[in-house]
Amino acid sequence: MDKARRGQYQESIDDFNLAIRSNPNYSAAFKFRGIAYSKLRDKQKAFYDFKQAAGLYLRANDVESYHNTIQLLLNLKISESDRARKFSYRRLQELLLIGNWQEADKETLSIMLQIVGREKQAFLSEQDIKNFPSTHLHIIDQLWMVYSNGHFGFRVKKQIWQSIGGTSKSDSNVWRAFGDRVGWRVKYDSSFVKTWIAYSDFNFTLDAPAGHLPTALPGRRYSFLSVIASMILLFLFTLFVITILGFSSSYFISGFVCLFLVTFNTIYNGSQQYTKEWWQQLFSRAQICEI
Repeated sequence: MDKARRGQYQESIDDFNLAIRSNPNYSAAFKFRGIAYSKLRDKQKAFYDFKQAAGLYLRANDVESYHNTIQLLLNLKISESDRARKFSYRRLQELLLIGNWQEADKETLSIMLQIVGREKQAFLSEQDIKNFPSTHLHIIDQLWMVYSNGHFGFRVKKQIWQSIGGTSKSDSNVWRAFGDRVGWRVKYDSSFVKTWIAYSDFNFTLDAPAGHLPTALPGRRYSFLSVIASMILLFLFTLFVITILGFSSSYFISGFVCLFLVTFNTIYNGSQQYTKEWWQQLFSRAQICEI
């Protein structure tokens, strides 16, 4: 470290290399080697070292050092894209620090939308997730991990997903099992089966199951307007058929209700399938980014 203070960054890196080879879990060596790399403007290597140091500090439950290392990560400006350099995580940090999990969840989605330029659409597509900058995915995950003491974050979700046999090709049964584990599917008092919860029913406390947050809810495949349009077309189709066949109004009501339920079920299942595929894409991206 004395060499680094004298500006001999490459020489200090050589020393840290020896220290890390001797002890691969030497968190401080990773951290200070990262600082030396950043001074030499090798930001990719600095990012790697800060990430390694943060992980080691987290496992050692050294929250203060973890927080300091995360701040070093935030100060790096790795130019994965010009757009990706413009965003501040200060508000997200403040919300997580005070335990305002619901507002932090909303802020997380807001940041992700800004990064990919989807503020107007207000949802993230599978393609957005596939190309999401790894630097920012790391930072978001690290912030949630450190402020929740490893209880929330994308990494926690990915580990749960893999523990139940989840892959990019997993079926709906695995997806439902995942929903059960993270508390996204529950059995209400008035229900005989488990159902997917609405956003208003999410548990925004540390009492929630591991991996419950952040939600980063994807956009639904079916918009509200498309659902309304489907209902109108369904109504007109039912009216046309009943009129042609000359049935009474009671048949019309029964037929419309049946078709409505079938259509609603199709839309609901389609939405769940899309959500499953969206999260599978995120888990794949997290794997590629080594989260």
